Amino acid sequence: MDGSPPNLVVKGVDPESGELSPDSYLRSDPWNDRFPEPWNAFLPFGQPQAEEYRDYENVLAGGEFSYRLSPTLTLSYLPAFTDFTVSSNYWLGAFPANKTDSYRQQIHELRLLGSADWGDWLAGLYAYRMDSEGYFMFGGFDTVALPGPAGLPVPVSIVDDNRIEGIAAFGEAELALGEHWRLTLGGRLSSDRRDGAGRFFDGTGLAPFEADGDGEYDHLDFKLALSRDIGNGLVAYGTVQTGYMPGTFNPYAGTAAQPNTVDEAELVSYALGLKGSSAGGGATGSIEAFYYDYDGLFGSAYNTVLNATQTFNVEQTEVQGVQFELALAPSARSALSLSGAWIDAEYTDFDLPDGTASYDGFRAQYAPEWSLVARYHHDFDVAGGRLRAALSTRYESSFWADFSHTPGGRQQAARKSNAQLTWYPAGEGWSVGLWVRNIENEAVIAATAGGSNLPPNPDGATASLEAPRTWGARFTLDF
Repeated sequence: MDGSPPNLVVKGVDPESGELSPDSYLRSDPWNDRFPEPWNAFLPFGQPQAEEYRDYENVLAGGEFSYRLSPTLTLSYLPAFTDFTVSSNYWLGAFPANKTDSYRQQIHELRLLGSADWGDWLAGLYAYRMDSEGYFMFGGFDTVALPGPAGLPVPVSIVDDNRIEGIAAFGEAELALGEHWRLTLGGRLSSDRRDGAGRFFDGTGLAPFEADGDGEYDHLDFKLALSRDIGNGLVAYGTVQTGYMPGTFNPYAGTAAQPNTVDEAELVSYALGLKGSSAGGGATGSIEAFYYDYDGLFGSAYNTVLNATQTFNVEQTEVQGVQFELALAPSARSALSLSGAWIDAEYTDFDLPDGTASYDGFRAQYAPEWSLVARYHHDFDVAGGRLRAALSTRYESSFWADFSHTPGGRQQAARKSNAQLTWYPAGEGWSVGLWVRNIENEAVIAATAGGSNLPPNPDGATASLEAPRTWGARFTLDF
């Protein structure tokens, strides 16, 4: 929390014996990355340190330009540009590592919005291009290097060129069918192209590779929604729509039996719901049941013991559940909201490409069965201005942080709360406040790799944790 990249810590390993202990950390403070006895005697590079970013640059620009062609027709152009580079030294358990990535992206969108007696519509064109490159080094902080006499560092991934670009045409129309019914029809025709090249360590040196296949992905998606005003401020609706993500590639040379490409992922989703608001606007809410059917959803994993990473397609994933939102305004000075979800997410057809393992019936990663979020704020008159006191809390049941359900990668059920006090003067041209996050100081996995390298245990995990209890002050100025 001092501006340094976060180090990953060992989870799921008993600090004394090195045996599996799924909910354990090596220290009583989970964020403490220093290795205790007896393991500190085996550290090949000494104790982990708070390393500095080697490079961090982020430039963003965007805008929206609109011109009203007529009272019922508006033309808009939305450009966006990104140039982002990050290179960070950090510790992956007992070993130093470096991750360096650069991205340059541009997006252009042209929209035409109109209205007619029968309803509203929009049509548009979309184009984008993103170029990226990067590498991941294990066992060293330097730039790309070959292993020395000790077998380190290991260049796990080197991508010298990764370009994806595409164009799309889209449209949507909302039609009023009488007094109570509304029909929404939408579609999107996409054409994407990806190519890539890099180098991989073949045991003796860095061998070049290129992405297999033609890298061409064309797809037609649709949306169909029907809603009905059933009175008393309530609207019932149903939606069917599709989506897709273009394919990618793995950073190593493919073979005839197992190419390095990853196919596109497709989604068909269904939803039935009810939403509405009270007459005075003091209460709004919604409840929705949904079912998602994924074909080829991306699965990706890095194994700390094997120092290997791979992305592949999960043949079939099914997600079903119910979610709700409720917002109340008890008074003009306060607001209360509550939202939650129950989710059943399962890999129904999932075999590794080489056929060595099957994960059919496994629960999807990062998919807690239950989640609940509550928020409340109240405004007080203080010192001629307004003091807002706000509190929020989130509960999530346990979940798996990797698709293979590595025992050490299971996150226990957790609750995290945030609070803030913000004072605004009468004109509200500026504000000053105090805040605290993760009041409970709950350790929650943000990302994980299977296995721990010290103590060596394939059933443990090496985890990046969300931030511990953090507090601070904030000042804002409107101009």
